[in-house]
Amino acid sequence: MLFLHPDRLSDENRRIQAGIVDRLREAFPGVEFRFATGSLPWRGTLTDPPADAGTASGEESGEAIFLVEEPEVPNHMRQAAITENESFVAGLKRFFDLVWEYESEASRAE
Repeated sequence: MLFLHPDRLSDENRRIQAGIVDRLREAFPGVEFRFATGSLPWRGTLTDPPADAGTASGEESGEAIFLVEEPEVPNHMRQAAITENESFVAGLKRFFDLVWEYESEASRAE
């Protein structure tokens, strides 16, 4: 899972994020967590690319869902976009992989 780095959050959101991360770590001990040091333009995004995404055959399937940014609207009331567009899903996977590898940290600052 990739989160926005706590240094980029308000004090209140930092506390909320820490609680969420702690609960997720407890519930899903095998999941890795990293914290993006730059901006994350597609927050609240889930992608399910095939295991071989990025190859010619891997771009034939997969799904993505993301929340539309509406700052004044609570998350649970925002519009969601769902797509099976193979190029879009592959692009989100590549974005995730690049941020994970080059623009994130394994541990969060407390």
